[in-house]
Amino acid sequence: MKFDGRAYADKIAGELQGKFQKLGRKATLAVLLDHQNEAAVKYTSLKKKMANRLGVEFREISTINESHDVDGI
Repeated sequence: MKFDGRAYADKIAGELQGKFQKLGRKATLAVLLDHQNEAAVKYTSLKKKMANRLGVEFREISTINESHDVDGI
């Protein structure tokens, strides 16, 4: 049996888009990023790409208390 990771990811993305639409507002994901850590920069770029695909606002913040309208960090 062969697993199609792309098809599974597309299915999950579709389900998430539906959940985000039910919020009644645009979901927001914020990240605290250490720009000196190459792995963290790459990981964050992948999160940003997915957030854009899902219609989620993506922000880099400098402190945890910077924004009160953030849904996830």
